[in-house]
Amino acid sequence: MIKHILLGLVFLCAGVAAIAQKDKNIVVSEEQTDEGVILYIENIWVCPYTVEFDAELTNVRADQALPLRVVVPAGTRMELMRLEPKPNARWGYRYNYNYYMGDAVNARHEEDFVYQLPFEKGAAFVVGQGYNGDFSHRGEKALDFVMPVGTPVHAARGGVVIKVRSDSNRGCSSESCRDDGNFLLILHEDGSIANYAHFKFRGIVVNEGDAVAQGQLIGYSGNTGWSSGPHLHFQVYVTGFSNKRISVATYFRTASSESMLLREKQSYKR
Repeated sequence: MIKHILLGLVFLCAGVAAIAQKDKNIVVSEEQTDEGVILYIENIWVCPYTVEFDAELTNVRADQALPLRVVVPAGTRMELMRLEPKPNARWGYRYNYNYYMGDAVNARHEEDFVYQLPFEKGAAFVVGQGYNGDFSHRGEKALDFVMPVGTPVHAARGGVVIKVRSDSNRGCSSESCRDDGNFLLILHEDGSIANYAHFKFRGIVVNEGDAVAQGQLIGYSGNTGWSSGPHLHFQVYVTGFSNKRISVATYFRTASSESMLLREKQSYKR
């Protein structure tokens, strides 16, 4: 935290990361001027972030309405707001902000995009749990492909790898293991994000920042996290405000169809 002493009034200025968003890819900085303070925000990562910013002001006028929601593009530093103190008054401010991967303003999933099944050509696997499944998909559009540990996983759509975890070796059928799964997030051209989950320990073969093509090998399936058996979890979503993930239905090309929605308990061959 940075302490500000402004004309005798002391405030603490704290940047607070969103729950489950422990990275430090968003940085707020300040510049003192003759007129007051300029706040800047910088995104040092490879994907856009949605930032929700608020401040407590004492005898200070902000040039932006608060609370403020803003999308910061990848690799961008931009002016966030200007703070102008009232003349001849003791003044100060403190602020906090939450931030989430993805663009909650502009991302729109391309509904007619056709995905590739996320495994090797010629292979076939059953969808053990489909959209709004009773076990762990209530209210979510997500698919679980039942497959043995170590099955090669391929990108269903091209994009940029924006988050990887592969250091977990723990999994169980209880929700207590929810945060123990290995996973991979890929940002698509339309702003949607694919979540591939439950990889085996050290089972991801791409790195954060990598560009991947549709069909490229990205890792090997496992049974980590909240899982009742070995499988690959696949879900596409767009980021909403307050870190809400809005999952979307996805069409796939299979050996028998150029474009179809997958159903629970059905087997599909690539």
